[in-house]
Amino acid sequence: MSVACLGADVLARCLREQLSGDVRGLARRFQRELSSETDLPWRLATTEDLLFPEATGERPFWFGAMRWYNRKLAEVSAYDTAVYGRWLLVLHLMRKLTTCFAPAVVLAVLGHAARHALLAPQDRACAVAGPLRKSDPATRARLTSCFTRAADEQRGRARGPRSRRPRPRGQAHA
Repeated sequence: MSVACLGADVLARCLREQLSGDVRGLARRFQRELSSETDLPWRLATTEDLLFPEATGERPFWFGAMRWYNRKLAEVSAYDTAVYGRWLLVLHLMRKLTTCFAPAVVLAVLGHAARHALLAPQDRACAVAGPLRKSDPATRARLTSCFTRAADEQRGRARGPRSRRPRPRGQAHA
């Protein structure tokens, strides 16, 4: 459903930008923009499938590195709400994948990996200190504000500039 909504947004934008009455090139432009918009969900879905050894298909050259990074990102997300919030925004298709490669996130992931590598093997299983709890009000507040900000930005971008029509006299503001 999320991908269908992304497609509807792309179609609406293409139709808005199309010269009135002239549909030449509309289908080609829509398909091009749609493919770039749905690239992230497609990659997320197909690379997850490749984690299973039974899955057929060629693993891209970057597959091993991305698998390692995603695993470490998930570990860091267990105790770092800023990283967790960014990761959720990507998984919910509210931000681009590059959000997970912002300098602060990369440093958190690499720092975690370095600390984890220095631990004794028996201590690695218990390495994540203070995992997030759903019942933690501070965590919930940070994540809620992160999603609220992102949703507000999305709505503002989708609507574009508003045109105001004059209200007939005597009509109250709804």
